[in-house]
Amino acid sequence: MMNQTQACPRCGCSTYHLNKKMRLVCDLCGTPIDQFDDAKKQMEDSRKYAKAIAHLEAGNWPTASDLFRQLAADHPLEVRLYHLILKAETHDFQDLDPCGKGYASGVWEKLVRFNAVTDEMRNYAENVYESRRDNYAEQKVPLLTYIFLAAGIAFVTAILFAFRRWFWAIVSGAFLIAAVDAISKENPKSVAKRRVLKPDSWDENPFKIEK
Repeated sequence: MMNQTQACPRCGCSTYHLNKKMRLVCDLCGTPIDQFDDAKKQMEDSRKYAKAIAHLEAGNWPTASDLFRQLAADHPLEVRLYHLILKAETHDFQDLDPCGKGYASGVWEKLVRFNAVTDEMRNYAENVYESRRDNYAEQKVPLLTYIFLAAGIAFVTAILFAFRRWFWAIVSGAFLIAAVDAISKENPKSVAKRRVLKPDSWDENPFKIEK
């Protein structure tokens, strides 16, 4: 009989002996000592998982994500963990801004490879698209307004110059300069790049779309 500081994970006994095969086993239930580390790791992972779920439910997104990432590193084929990471990274699928979510992008791609895209993920991808489409429309309206205004002023200015109405032509030209300046401040190239195209499938990674 030998005393150990580590209790048997099956029965709680802390004494062991060598069996006929010279294998160290628990005195009471016979559990081999080489299974203890695995059992201990399972218990640690269970506690970590419960802790991560608690942080997820409390809305502590970074902490929950970090704990789930640790678990996924030890259990890379556990699809459920990637779903939970994605849930934490997107604040329970409520954060519709796809920028700055590089890790979530990688998790999404992994779930696609696992053929494990859920309806919740597809709904999120659709919501991201609709949010970006609406934002693009809001940014486009003032830009188009200034463009049409500048075109109208340019037309009027040309007519005034043609009829040699110099004073009013100069005044109109000043308004034209102001309209062109307003257009440049709206950064039309940047707005054009934000044009939103509907994806062919909601399984597509919504985080890869540039804003």
